[in-house]
Order: sequence, then structure tokens, then C-alpha cells
Amino acid sequence: MKLLVSVINKTEAACLNSVNCDILDIKDPLEGTIGAGSPKVIKEVVSVMDRSLPLSISIGDVHDNPNTMSLALLGVSMFKPALIKIGFLGAKNEKDAEKVAQKIVETINLFNITANLVLVGYADYSSIGCVSPLLLPEVAKKYGAFACMIDTVVKDRKTPFDHIPLKDLKQFKQVCSELGILTVLSGSLDENNLDSVAVVNPDIIGMRGSLCINKSRNASLDPELVNRLYKAVHNSK
Repeated sequence: MKLLVSVINKTEAACLNSVNCDILDIKDPLEGTIGAGSPKVIKEVVSVMDRSLPLSISIGDVHDNPNTMSLALLGVSMFKPALIKIGFLGAKNEKDAEKVAQKIVETINLFNITANLVLVGYADYSSIGCVSPLLLPEVAKKYGAFACMIDTVVKDRKTPFDHIPLKDLKQFKQVCSELGILTVLSGSLDENNLDSVAVVNPDIIGMRGSLCINKSRNASLDPELVNRLYKAVHNSK
């Protein structure tokens, strides 16, 4: 498994230059689970980060606005990210998800964008009223996305394991693997969840809150926690 660490500013990005992580992600938690960072923040982060790290950029959630999301994707592509994450909070079903994915992929192909697309679904979908993340692998395969990610919308310390049975998360990973799609697992995960995470065995585990001071996702990253979780993730079986 690889560790993806989300940063919200250039200070945190610079901090990661002296600690261990596998992927640097840029987002703004104040704009949502995978809220988009401002162009200014993204530019500042890119200017100080270790460019040997793969860069991931979140562009927010779809809310019946595939053209807007396509423009957002086109805009962040100038920073040459390895991954671009797009959330499906506004997609009510698989048909909605396909409509968005089609527009996004159309933009990727039209402008020869090299970034890989990550489709983000939410484990608490049943209470939120959005598409199940378990349906996204087929959408990802149909439209050539690189990975599917499961996160949570409500940040109440509950993880995907509180919303989706472990056997279903394992099946999600298996389906993705059979379709040639990577899996990302996130959503208030910390050291206490790593045994369950290891059972699912996603390709990437995404973290922010558990790496921040007082485990608050809106606080600053704690370098010692980043190093500790990096070692724990890479040592998990």
C-alpha cells in the first residue's frame, strides 16, 4: 500500500519534503471531503513540493455540473498532476455517474491531458443520498478512469468500515483488480484501522485528519504523525 497525504497550503507541502509519504494531494477541507484548493494555493504548493513525489489534485464534487467540473479538470492539468480526484456526491445513481464521467473523459481526450482520473464515491452514501461507491468500478472501466476511491462525507470519526461491511469492501477491491483499476481507501482512517485496511488491501490509503494536530483535519499536519503512519502503512500485513 502507498500513503497519500493531503495538504492545504505550501507550509504543509514543504513539511512533507523532510518526512515520508508516497503521494502528495492538494485539497481544501473547507470546501468538502475532496474540496478543491484555490489556484493560488495549488501554484504555491507546486513551487515548494518535492516534484519526485506524484502530485494529486482534488477538484471537488459533481452537482449536476459536468461542464464546470470539466473546466476545473482542464485548469488543474496545467500543474501536471499524476492524479486528479473528482467526487460523485451529486450523482444519485450510476446513470448520473456515467454522464459526468463521459464529459470528463471527453475533455481529457480532447486536450490530451496526461493525468490519471480517480473517481471518488462515499461510504455513507445511503444516508447522503448519492450513488454507491460499489457501483463506480464499472463506470471507471467503461470510461477509462485510473482508480476508484472510497471516502466519507460526514467527518464524525466514522470510517468506511462503519458504513460498508468488510466483505463488501474486499469485493470492491477484487472487482477493481479484475477490471485493472487501482483502489484508494480513505475517510477518517488512523492506526487503529490498519488491520482492517490490510484485509481490504487497497493500492493507496489516503489520510489527512489522523495526521494533523489533535487529529483535526482543519489543523496543521504533524510531521511526526506523518512519519509514524507512513511506517505503519508500509509495515501493515
